[in-house]
Amino acid sequence: MLGVGALPRYTRGVSWLVFWVAVAFLGLGWGMLGGGHPAQLLSLRLRGGWLLLALVLADLLLLPRLIALPALEGVLVGLTAGTAGGLVLLLLWNWRVFRPLPLWLGGMTLNAAYLLANGGRHYVVRPAAFAASSPLIALPETVALPWLAAWIPLPPDGWLSPGDLLIALAVVLALRAALRPPSG
Repeated sequence: MLGVGALPRYTRGVSWLVFWVAVAFLGLGWGMLGGGHPAQLLSLRLRGGWLLLALVLADLLLLPRLIALPALEGVLVGLTAGTAGGLVLLLLWNWRVFRPLPLWLGGMTLNAAYLLANGGRHYVVRPAAFAASSPLIALPETVALPWLAAWIPLPPDGWLSPGDLLIALAVVLALRAALRPPSG
């Protein structure tokens, strides 16, 4: 619960994690139904695995904490641009692994454009009924690119953006492709 005068804190909520786990299982399940085996994931040659780990840790551990600190807005914008740019470089470096590349890049571009246009802040559109109980930052009237905000509800406590949905579709298709049995 927020104290009087406390800034709202952006959090993804448990439903966000459950959504991405479900997306992964959907892609793996679809790949296995097509005759693939999860062990095929071990044969993927991912370049820059260290970069992926660093970017994911920055996104999960640093960005949510910096959002609540208005004094560090420049750092927040820089870190947002850095993680988005790093992920794009990682995708391009591993374009054979991360298929379909246009969906990945499209979703990431939508999310990065929205975040950079709003000073690194991630706003959500939420019904007034959740205003007091939700730790998410409500969408102000001055927000740039509001159609790219997280406005798609993910019950019970999460929200997705259009960019998140494109990335989710890319994850499902990439996992399905990665599990495809070798031809020949």
